[in-house]
Amino acid sequence: DDILGVEPSNPPKRSVRSPLDPETTPQTDRSTKDTSRGSHVLVVDDSPTMRLLLRTLLLDLGCRVSEAENGQDAVRIVSESLGNHNNCNPIELILCDIRMPPRMDG
Repeated sequence: DDILGVEPSNPPKRSVRSPLDPETTPQTDRSTKDTSRGSHVLVVDDSPTMRLLLRTLLLDLGCRVSEAENGQDAVRIVSESLGNHNNCNPIELILCDIRMPPRMDG
């Protein structure tokens, strides 16, 4: 027993519920999912595998996804998103790798 009376081999279970929890959100085919109302996320990573993984996860959550493989491309994409006043779905979130060669990184 530790100080709190919880055995290390049997820790208390904690759960965090999200409105996007897969247990409470019906799964749909991502190719037919309407992403026009979801958040627009920019994924910035030099690894194609990481971009694919994040894109797949975000599409399953109903997000619209844009991608960049380096910081310079990300700045250009964000500038275009902010500069287009007719843009009904501007970039709202950027997920960025912090180490990307050879130029600007996170």
